[in-house]
Amino acid sequence: MRAKSQKHAEYEIVGAMLYQFTYGPVFKELGGVTRDGIADDPVAYNRVTKACKKLKDELVRKQKKLQKYLPEDHVDYDT
Repeated sequence: MRAKSQKHAEYEIVGAMLYQFTYGPVFKELGGVTRDGIADDPVAYNRVTKACKKLKDELVRKQKKLQKYLPEDHVDYDT
């Protein structure tokens, strides 16, 4: 679907960030996670976990606010 407005485009971009982004590389780089998936630095792991959750919550709120600007024929349009 073609973006009908800037807010519509923002909604779709936020959705892509929420549902298509993989966090694995972030945890390996910043969270002290080894190749086996084991956290060798639990403090860093907890920091990254909390940061990811906070950003996810902010993006969900942002997407919810943008929902009212969607075109009426959009599947997520809220009446």
